[in-house]
Amino acid sequence: MEREINKDSFLDEFRKARDIGNRKAKDRSPGFVYIHTATVKSLAEKGEFKVGDIDFSRFTAEDLAEYMEYYEHTLAPKVSLANKLFSTLRSANTVFAPSKSCY
Repeated sequence: MEREINKDSFLDEFRKARDIGNRKAKDRSPGFVYIHTATVKSLAEKGEFKVGDIDFSRFTAEDLAEYMEYYEHTLAPKVSLANKLFSTLRSANTVFAPSKSCY
């Protein structure tokens, strides 16, 4: 059995809303899609988003609760993994940086 290769980049994991459980990404509410596009997708594509730019009239509390569930189960583990990479690189920098010497 051949292993299927994930063809999405790490960044694409954030751009695209994923299926979770019995909920397909294409079936998400417009409010869910708006939250994703205005926040996480904006971070992934532009490197920033402004809370002041979010139109809170475009989604409901239910949309927000559903999105937070999605974020916590799908995106947060990936954010944690990236954070571990950055932490490891910071630690390695103290050992391998050209300006540092070990005697």
